[in-house]
Amino acid sequence: MLYKYRKLIIISVVLIIIVTPILIYASYLNSIQKLTITFDSALVKKMELYNGEPNTGISSSLGTLNQVIEQGKEITLKKGTYTLKATGDSIKSKTIRVLVGDKPVTQKIDVDYSDTYLMSQLKAELPDILAALDRDSPTLKTLYSLNEGKLYSHGEWFGSTLNYTGKESLSRDRLRFVMKKEKGNWVLVTNPPGVTLSSKQYPQIPHDVLSKVNAIDLGLPVLIN
Repeated sequence: MLYKYRKLIIISVVLIIIVTPILIYASYLNSIQKLTITFDSALVKKMELYNGEPNTGISSSLGTLNQVIEQGKEITLKKGTYTLKATGDSIKSKTIRVLVGDKPVTQKIDVDYSDTYLMSQLKAELPDILAALDRDSPTLKTLYSLNEGKLYSHGEWFGSTLNYTGKESLSRDRLRFVMKKEKGNWVLVTNPPGVTLSSKQYPQIPHDVLSKVNAIDLGLPVLIN
């Protein structure tokens, strides 16, 4: 009786032997995806990829290190959530959540200079900033004193506040302004300066720069009167 079905059994076994690895491989291919990360390697000294996403809370931590990413190199990963960590001598340490799903992922990572590095660059930029401010709005220095301010992003944005020093008792508002370095020259973008700077009025200024300038506290040291 068994002999009668011997040929069918052999065919079934052969099919199982052939099909099983194919199914396993197909399942494997369906579980992985390509990821390419691009970044400025002159600024980012190390780009690390961690499994999972950062734990939230007071003591946030990263998962297990998966690998160190090379700029522009395509890698293969299991589908899921990962965390990138960018570090460098002059940049803010930054973590970025990356979701690897059904389609290949190419993601560009932008980083900003650290506050310490930007402060070190401000001294060299300040003479040009003051000259540009006097050029673009020459009447300001007769009515306002300029507070120190800060550089933002990659050092191409500058923001500060102005204290009124005139005699008009009703004009006591502190004004805010933003400048941008374009082709080596500083330009007053928010002309005239305002009490509050809005993204609707100045859509060309990054939102985080506007927010930081709007949040500048009182008591910054006066540079010029």
